[in-house]
Amino acid sequence: MTTPIRRYFSLILIIISTAILSPSCRKVVEIDSVEKQLFLDEHIIGCYKDGHEFFVYNEKIHQIAINPIRHTVRLQDDTQSEYCHIRLESYPRSIGITILADLYVGENDGQSSYKLIFECSKVEDGKIWLWNKENKIGTIIPEH
Repeated sequence: MTTPIRRYFSLILIIISTAILSPSCRKVVEIDSVEKQLFLDEHIIGCYKDGHEFFVYNEKIHQIAINPIRHTVRLQDDTQSEYCHIRLESYPRSIGITILADLYVGENDGQSSYKLIFECSKVEDGKIWLWNKENKIGTIIPEH
């Protein structure tokens, strides 16, 4: 049999524990398309469009350059003819943040460029997943 004071104390402990643990709970982003779910399931650094690889990092043929002062990430091959260059307004650190970015993807047949608003959709294992809902473009970049 518990006394009213013991029940009250237990209730206070539960409230305090919940308050302490709540900020550390992982925020969940909305999955509003199949393409976004496919992107969030990827783990290779690079760019994805419409649920498919657009330009992904291959350690045998690509280099990664990160400039934390300019908030840029560049993946490129040895000849610099194939590349993915991302310039961010700032480097996101937490899920749910939106960030303005310029994305350039160059291949032998030309360059595609985008001005996008990315949502930081996932941060895990030293990588950041950024998603643009309107164009269904995602990019996985390394944390610096």
